[in-house]
Formats: sequence, C-alpha cells, structure tokens
Amino acid sequence: MLISRSVQTKIVALAGACLLATAGAIVGYAALSVRSTAIKTATAQAKSAAAGVADKVAGLINTNLMLAQSVSMTLSGVHREDVELDISRQAVMGILQTLLASNEGVHAIFTVWEPDAFDSLDAAYEGVEGADAAGRFVPYVYRADQGQVRTGSVSQLEKTALAPDGSPLNAFYEIPKATRQAVALGPRPSAAPDLAPGDVVAVVAPIVIEDTFYGVVGVEVDAARIADAVSVSQGSTEQALFGHTGRVVAASAATSSAAADDDPSRWPGADEAWRTQETRVWTADGQLYCYAPVPLQASTSRWGLVSRMPRSSVTAQASTLMWRLVGISSLLLAAALLAMFFVAKSVARPIQRAASMLREIADGQGDLTARLDVRTNDEIGVMADAYNTFVHSLCQLIGEVANVTDRVDSVSDAAAQTSRLTVEKIDEQRRRVEQIASAVEQLAQSIDSAASIAENTAKTAAAAGETAVEGSEVVANAIQCMETIRDEIAKTKEVVGALGSRSEQI
Repeated sequence: MLISRSVQTKIVALAGACLLATAGAIVGYAALSVRSTAIKTATAQAKSAAAGVADKVAGLINTNLMLAQSVSMTLSGVHREDVELDISRQAVMGILQTLLASNEGVHAIFTVWEPDAFDSLDAAYEGVEGADAAGRFVPYVYRADQGQVRTGSVSQLEKTALAPDGSPLNAFYEIPKATRQAVALGPRPSAAPDLAPGDVVAVVAPIVIEDTFYGVVGVEVDAARIADAVSVSQGSTEQALFGHTGRVVAASAATSSAAADDDPSRWPGADEAWRTQETRVWTADGQLYCYAPVPLQASTSRWGLVSRMPRSSVTAQASTLMWRLVGISSLLLAAALLAMFFVAKSVARPIQRAASMLREIADGQGDLTARLDVRTNDEIGVMADAYNTFVHSLCQLIGEVANVTDRVDSVSDAAAQTSRLTVEKIDEQRRRVEQIASAVEQLAQSIDSAASIAENTAKTAAAAGETAVEGSEVVANAIQCMETIRDEIAKTKEVVGALGSRSEQI
C-alpha cells in the first residue's frame, strides 16, 4: 500500500501545489486589486467631497461676486460714452440699499471711488452721508442690529495694518486697483468696523473702463456663513478653507479652532497645493490629504479647501475587503483541495488494487481469476483492461505450462524405465563379455602351453634332423602353423581385453 499511497500523495501534492500557486497568485492579485480599488474609491470620494464643499463655498462667493460685478458694470456707465449714465450719489445709495434689502445673506454693500472720480463734486459733499471728510464718494450700506438698512462711509482706506487673513485692512481697495480684477478676502473686519463689527468675507469688483480705474464695488458676507459651509464634518474627516493669503478662513468642527489650524504644521503640504491651485491628493503623518481649489469667477484670489482623514480609515475598509476575499478564497481552496483528495483517491484506487494483486501474484498467492472492475474511458480504464488481459493471458499460459509439465512427467517416466532396462541389458552383456574374456584367457594359456611344447618338440626335432630329412619338413610346417595360431590367439586376446574395458565403462 506504500506505493499506492505514494501515487495518491503525488497526485494531491502536484495538483495541490499547482492549485495553490495558481489560486495564490489569482487571490493575491485580486486582493491587492480590491484593496487598491477600494483605496482609489475612497480617495475619489474624498476628492469628490472636498470638491463638493469647495463648490459650495464658490457658490456663496461667486453669487456675491456677480452682484458686485453687476453693480460695478452699472456704475461704470457714468463714464462710458456709449451709456452716459446720469445718476446722483443719492440714487446710487438708494440702489445699494435696495440690493442689500433684497439679499438677506449679504452683510453690507459699498462702493469706493477715486477722488473726484464719480461726479467731480467731492468738495461739495464734505462730511455728507456716504462721503468721507474730503467729500470722496465712499458709501457703505449695512444691516443694523435689528436688521434695518443703514448708510455710512467706508473708513479703512488709509489703514495698512494686517487683518486676520494676513492682508492689509485696505487690501479690499488696493488689490483691485493694482490688478484691475475682482478679489475675495477674509476673514477680516468690515470696511466700516465701527458701523458693522465682526469678521466678514469681502468680495470686491473694480470699476474699470479701458484700463482706467475709477473705484470698486464690494459685497460683504458674514464669515460665519462661509464657515457653516465648511463646518460640517463626516466622521473623522477634517476640513479647512484657505483664503486669499493662504491662511485658514474656516475649519470643520472636528478641528480645534481656525487659529490653531492656521499653524502650517497642522496642514503639511497644503501651502504648496494652495500655491499651485491644482486638485491633488497626498499623505503626511499618517493622514490622507485632499486639496480642491475653490473655482472663483474672474478673480485673482486663490481659495481652496483641504480635507484630511486618517489613512487607516481609508485603508481599513480596503483591508477588510481584501481579507474577506482572502478568507472566502481560502475556504474555497480548502474545499477544492478536499475534493482533489477524494478525486485522487478514486483515481489511485484501481492502481492500488492492481499493485496489490500483482504483489500477491509475485508472492505466489494471487488469485488469477480476480479482475479489476473499472469502467472508464480514460487511461485508468485502459490500464485496467490491459491488466485484466495480462492476467487472463497469464492464466492461460500457466494452464499450458501445466499441461506440458504433465506430458514431460510422462516422458520422463518412460525414459527412466527405458534407462533401467538398458542398464540391465548392459549388465547382462558385461557378464557375458567377462565369461568370454575368461575363456579366451584360458585358451591363451593353453596355446602358450602348446607353443612351449611345440618349441621343445622343435628342438628335439632339430637334433634328429640329421637323421630324418623327411621329418624336418613336416616339423617345419608344424612350427609355422603353430606361430600363425599364436599370432591369431594374441589378436584374439587384445580383442577380448578391449571388450572387457568397454564392459567396465558401461
């Protein structure tokens, strides 16, 4: 069973390793993609949220900027040859009062003209409502404590001290005069703080005709209205509105205060984003920052909104989704490995059985009538069919070998019987040869004795040869015959000796 388990283990190990590698790569890529997508989505949402607040602020400022620009365009008709607007100072102040009354969100509306630029009658209006001590036309229309519309004079034209936003107090006039473009400033004191105390955001449009500067028209909005647009925070998200000078105009409730948030170290990277006025996202000190410029129309002012949130809050949801995906994938992978184990077991089972049956056959204890019952069209089925065919052929071969063995046993028995008979015949022949050899040996002894007698006789005959000539020829012939007989007997003796040697070998 060791080999069979090894096959099953190899199948599970190799297929499992491939599955783990493939699934790991896919799950890892998917998890990272999900995390990256979630982070991008959260970043996009942060950018969208910041842009939404920036657009809200822009809506408030641009609405009042359009009001200031429309009044500026109207008053420029005083010096346009194609218009030749004939309007008095009282009429202008009446227009400003009407506009303020019809725009509840406006804190004050004012216009400031260059000396003698409106009607060239400044000297006639010295100390009059809507003019300064020199009679310069500088009306300031504002809301009193009870909401009544009042008219006074702008009083900050000569003051160069810095306002809370970092710009000079008279910047509302000097900047449009220098740039010939509209500007949004704040938070700062109003153009007539003795009349309308409190911080405002001033939106000022220049009165310019063919690059000739005549004055400005300004609209002041309570800074609290701008702050309200920024103060709404979502969860751990903090927001800060940067104004014209790059300082914080308003901050969300999640921050401690605008003054504290004015510290550059509290908003790292925001100054660079404010200078470039580009939408951007960056991270610093474990926070995710997003800058969205406030799109002001026809203005040189650079305003922008910065939102920040802990990076962990952005990545937490992404990490949760990632680990959830990893967990689900791990469960599916475990189920796949378990299914693979049972599949490998079903694949290895016929191999295990075949190996076991072959091992029993090798040990001499196998059942050659047993067959593998596998009915598949794959390689396992082919192997099972080949095994069954092999066992069937082996069984037939063993039967044929058994038949041949039986025939060989019969032939062996017959051969053994023949061998016994042959041995008996050889023994009998050997005994006969031995008897012949004994007789021949006795004959040889008799011949030797006869030869000795014949020799003695020859000697006696030789002595009597002289007396019996006829008898010598007879004796000579006898001797010759005896020698011939002796030679024949010697040859016969050699033949008998050879037969005796062969008889002993048999």
